[in-house]
Amino acid sequence: MEMDSPNIGLNRQYLNELEKLECRDATEHGQEPPLVMDKALGSTIWDVEGRSYLDLCAGFGSLPLGHNHPEVVSVVANDLLFLKPPVMQGLGDVHPSVEKVEFLRILLKLLPRELNKASLAVTGSQAVEIAIKTALLATKGDGIIAIKNGYHGLDFGALSLNDRPEFTMPFSKWLVSEKVAHVDFGCQSQAIEQAIDMQARQGIKTAAIIAEPIQGRGGVHLPPSGWLEELYALATKKGMLLIFDEVYTGLGRSGKLTFAHDVPCDLLCLGKAIGGGMPLSACIGTQAVMDYWPESKGEAIHTGTFFGHPLACKVGRLTISLLLREKVIEKSVENGIFLRDLLSEALNSDSRVEKIRGSGMMNAIEFNVKNLAALVMSKLREKGVIAIPAGVQGECLSLTPPLNISRDHLREAVSKIHEVLSTCV
Repeated sequence: MEMDSPNIGLNRQYLNELEKLECRDATEHGQEPPLVMDKALGSTIWDVEGRSYLDLCAGFGSLPLGHNHPEVVSVVANDLLFLKPPVMQGLGDVHPSVEKVEFLRILLKLLPRELNKASLAVTGSQAVEIAIKTALLATKGDGIIAIKNGYHGLDFGALSLNDRPEFTMPFSKWLVSEKVAHVDFGCQSQAIEQAIDMQARQGIKTAAIIAEPIQGRGGVHLPPSGWLEELYALATKKGMLLIFDEVYTGLGRSGKLTFAHDVPCDLLCLGKAIGGGMPLSACIGTQAVMDYWPESKGEAIHTGTFFGHPLACKVGRLTISLLLREKVIEKSVENGIFLRDLLSEALNSDSRVEKIRGSGMMNAIEFNVKNLAALVMSKLREKGVIAIPAGVQGECLSLTPPLNISRDHLREAVSKIHEVLSTCV
């Protein structure tokens, strides 16, 4: 980290101004040292004072290739310089752009053959909203089975799937939480059947089960062997749909393109990585399920001004192409193993470390000391490393760097984590 800077105090100055301009729930202002990002390249971010930071977040996992991959930047810059005047904004549900068509072509070609119809949106939460609506249309049901400590976004439909009161309580009068039953991650099929029976006794027909194949914000919890297969078998048996929320895990973050290649699902939600840093998401389903949406006759019943945004689709298409050509998903697997081995070796004697777990470049260090993850996050920032807590109680330090991060940067990250932990008493 570059400690000498002619702009000392500029981070705090920007944050103080933002505090006056923005809704106070939108940004946390109390973190020390303050950080306002100014530029970024690869796995490195610079703040407005010129300090550099190693990025172990990658935009909450939305930058699989890191910041500003040179090939993506080159193609987009050529368009923006009007070598080819770009369509900056289309009329997605009226007159689509060629970029929307080309993005969907490359995306669907990668997925299981059965998942062949998609609906685009901007955020992961919106993709989940589409999946919920699709399940209700297809099954004529009105109930959902969700997983405890899961996270599917904070739009109203998706928020109802959440069981964390800090998110739901302020809006409980508006939510339809009585239509959602929660079961434990990795639970036995019997627990899900009991939840379905409970909904039936209340006059609720269960339409779908929604699950993250790996719980992300909940603490990077991996599924027990065979559990996802059990979910699909049970959903099929009960005439429900299975929704995989792979907004976080998809496109290589977990070391897989998608879990749907291993276990069938009826609906798949993707986000984060598919936009390569641009706001882009998708709900993809089987034709049989997606065809329960009525044919648009001039007034779509679910759309948005920026759904299928041409520039986002272009960057998304380039990102997917580069993930494949540069074998980045394979690198995610290899780098994940390398990172977990380094962490295990460096932290094996620290009694405060409960577990080190992950898959691909989706990893977490779980601590058994309250608030330690938040303290480590702050001290890492002082050392020039950006990481964030995860878990229901913030008991984990989440590590989701770019999939193609260098081994040297991983060594640096683990060294800094070890160094910081040694100062936390």
